[in-house]
Parts: sequence; structure tokens; C-alpha cells
Amino acid sequence: MNESVKYNRISELDYMRGFALLGIILTNIISIFVLPAPSNYDQASYLKFIDFFVESKFFTIFTFLFGVGFYIFIRNVKAKQLNSNIVFIRRLVILACFGILHQMLQPGEALLLYSIIGLILLPCFY
Repeated sequence: MNESVKYNRISELDYMRGFALLGIILTNIISIFVLPAPSNYDQASYLKFIDFFVESKFFTIFTFLFGVGFYIFIRNVKAKQLNSNIVFIRRLVILACFGILHQMLQPGEALLLYSIIGLILLPCFY
């Protein structure tokens, strides 16, 4: 193993990831509290606004960051001269386990989907 290889975290990506997670939490408040269906046009318009301008944007940012994190993780593992496939698949299995548990608590969440997409992305790296 090459001990001289050391990578620092990219703090800007962490800030963007935190921003995206905050937005996802804010948009999930509607489903967490099981708010009643909108009773007038203004409420329905507000929910459409939130869905289009907020929710879809935060999920897009978070998904993009998943892809960037995938690349950085594989690159760092290869630099350490480890088997990147084994290490990444192990990470995806752990993510899938958390995804399955999270699906039980709140159906429709994306962790399990991210783990499946990660398996599809693995051959694309080479």
C-alpha cells in the first residue's frame, strides 16, 4: 500500500451536500407530518411551486454529488492500490441495508435506489 498518498476532503462538496440534505429534509416535512390535501387553489399552487422549484432541485444536486463522490472514492481507493470493486461494492451493500431500513420508515426514499445505481455505474468507471 502506498502510504504517501493522502487526500484532503473537498469542503465545498460537503457544503453542497449539507445544503442539498437540508432542502430534502425541508421538502419531506410535508410527507412526514401527513398534511391534508390542499383545500383551495392557493395551497395547491404552493405545493406545485415547492415540488418544481425546491424538491426536484435538491434531489438533482444530491444525485450529482453522489456521482462526484463515486468518482472521488474510486480514484482514492485505486491510489491506495486496493481492489476498488470490492471496496465500493461493500460500501454499496451497506448503503442498501440502510436504504431497506429507511424504506420501512419512510417509503419512497432514494438510498436503496442510489445503491442500485452505484452497481450500474461501477463498470462505467473503467
